[in-house]
Amino acid sequence: MNKSQSRNSGPEPIRKSFFRRSQSIYQLKNPLCYVCRTLDFRSDTLSSPSKNNKNIILGTYDDLLQRTSCQFCQLVLHLVRRKEETVDLCIVDHDGPSKRTETKYELRKFGDAFEIYDGSSIQGYIHPATKDASPVPPATSSNLSGSLLDIGRIRSWISECELKHVNCGIMEDSLVNREPLDILLVDVQNNCLVKATTSQQYVALSYVRSNIRMFHTTKSNYKALRKDGALDPQKTKLPKAISDAMRLVAMLGERYLWVDCLSIVQDDIMRKHVQLNNMNKIFGNAFFTIISASATDANTRLHGVEPGTRLPYVVAETIQGTHFISRPANLRALLDQGSYGSLAWKYQERLLSRRCLVLTAHQAYFLCLSSVHTDATSCKPNASHPELDVPSNPLAGIQLRRTLKAKTSPDIFSRGGFLLYDELVHAFTKRALSHPVERLSAFAGIGAVLKESYGSAFLSGLPESLFDLALLWASSATDDSPTTPSPPRSPHFPSWSWASQPGPIAHATGPLASALQRGSPGLQVETGPIYLHKPHSFRPVERRYGALLQPPRGSSSSTACLPSLSPPPPPPLARRSPATLYFSACTARLEQFSLRAYDWAAGAARMLVYAMPSGRCCGKLWPDAGSWGELAASASASASIPALASAPVPASAPGSAPVSASASPPADGTREMVLLSRAHVEGVARYMDLGYHFAADAFPDTEWGLLNVMVVEWRGGVAERLGVGQIHVAAWEAVEKERKVVVLG
Repeated sequence: MNKSQSRNSGPEPIRKSFFRRSQSIYQLKNPLCYVCRTLDFRSDTLSSPSKNNKNIILGTYDDLLQRTSCQFCQLVLHLVRRKEETVDLCIVDHDGPSKRTETKYELRKFGDAFEIYDGSSIQGYIHPATKDASPVPPATSSNLSGSLLDIGRIRSWISECELKHVNCGIMEDSLVNREPLDILLVDVQNNCLVKATTSQQYVALSYVRSNIRMFHTTKSNYKALRKDGALDPQKTKLPKAISDAMRLVAMLGERYLWVDCLSIVQDDIMRKHVQLNNMNKIFGNAFFTIISASATDANTRLHGVEPGTRLPYVVAETIQGTHFISRPANLRALLDQGSYGSLAWKYQERLLSRRCLVLTAHQAYFLCLSSVHTDATSCKPNASHPELDVPSNPLAGIQLRRTLKAKTSPDIFSRGGFLLYDELVHAFTKRALSHPVERLSAFAGIGAVLKESYGSAFLSGLPESLFDLALLWASSATDDSPTTPSPPRSPHFPSWSWASQPGPIAHATGPLASALQRGSPGLQVETGPIYLHKPHSFRPVERRYGALLQPPRGSSSSTACLPSLSPPPPPPLARRSPATLYFSACTARLEQFSLRAYDWAAGAARMLVYAMPSGRCCGKLWPDAGSWGELAASASASASIPALASAPVPASAPGSAPVSASASPPADGTREMVLLSRAHVEGVARYMDLGYHFAADAFPDTEWGLLNVMVVEWRGGVAERLGVGQIHVAAWEAVEKERKVVVLG
């Protein structure tokens, strides 16, 4: 090196060192990053650099990792950290996918705390320690042994439930009356598969599989896996969640484990179908269920089974003179959102389980019918514990009430029972499924418990005894509009079943809102008998008339001369559905009404119905997800419908349009309204809740004055549902109608 080079290169390291020292001094004086410095930790409102943004974007996971000197970001990182290394705790598992780097975390003000949100679920809270100082469980120890589950404590929770909880004991005794189901169990002592029934004491595992390829039982390896030690050489092929579960079951003194990939022969289609449709017996009879609530896939370890796999429950930092602590979201958020809570199969498994050992990244929970335990409550039982906010289990509640009353025969499907069914269906359908074809299988266990309680069979997810009510489900998805396409309905299920819909559905927020109110006379049927056709059966649907469902009026003009379905018609040859309905009803062409989208900005997927030619609003529709385009086309086409004032009026119904009979199905593409039932509403205009749009002067209050209709489109002699609606009886009587046999697929 010559002198000039030495002279030019000499000052450079000194300059870099100076900048580094300056940066370190600045960070010591300002222990917050450029984002967190905009926060006012003493104010009730957030101050954001972007005035148009309500929440503050903290950045991605990688962004948080790089801000090592920011005290607030370290508190946030404690909540979202899963598989990477921590400051005080080394996570030994580096297998599987890491946290998605593209996820951006948001900060929202929540009372006197900050709420951390990842766009789909709440991750936790950061708040002043003086306001709500949560106790610190043993897992906060920095040594590896402190991060392990306390097996003795978990055993005491289970023993207390088994020996002291009266309600749990009564529920367990009631299982004796259940017919046992043949199952396969993993023997964790001999490391092999064994034949058993659901009357055997065993532990079940509920975990997130994701897209992980894993070893599973097949017809070819079934016999080999039943030999002692057969699973020993396969343990390296098993996902971490399953191998950890096997170890945990042995540590707790149990011997048998049920886990789907090993306990179900995956290529035995018939037996697999039986197993999937009897999850009420598998999870309901399990001694307890292990739930991996913080997992993102099957390779996520069960937290606390191996050293270094569990994080501290709380950490603390002093920011601007205030002592802040960071604690994860409560169990309700974990089980209702996130990777586990957003899955439909997991929702059913949790509801069907009598006892649950829930393992999260920060602590363990034990849930049963009588109590909730956590590491924190065991350490400081008299302290305040916000983490004990757990989701309810309405299914267990109804089972317990029936057991306490020693009921051996089913109840009648009452208003309360139907509202429970609606709650379960809504919660189920807003969750995701990897394979839409499993939509009914994933609900079959819940349906089986409802059948035991109310004695009603289920037809494609709808209770048979109140079938007319159940047909009036409404799509509650809010991401569909005439300009935003929605996923198409599933071809694996009939269009009249909510299982065909890609998104959430509900009953109580649709046409059934009035019928489900306390004191309401329910619905009055306006169709003939309904017949159900399946590939090898054709039978009537068994309605049960009562407080919620009243038979047709004998003098009803809409049912008095409907065509009969005796003898039954042959099954449809075109566009055959897995389950097809046949019933006689009055129909009206949809083109006789005008449709307009309404209140879309407020997130309500509805359309207004206008009577023609007056152009007065007479009702509303709830389009199915994916049907906005079809109904929008009908709306644009109906704008030029000619006046119908010259239509003849029969003497039997003064002021109404004629009713004709039709023996042949409409042409393909024809859209119609099918009259299903009537609703009794006092104060029609107030109930419709359409403001000035509804023509209250033209459509006044009338006894049983609202009609429940289904909008269908005919294809190949079979009608497919597009949505449901309610219109005033006066508007219906003013249009031309036909009596026909509706074939609904």
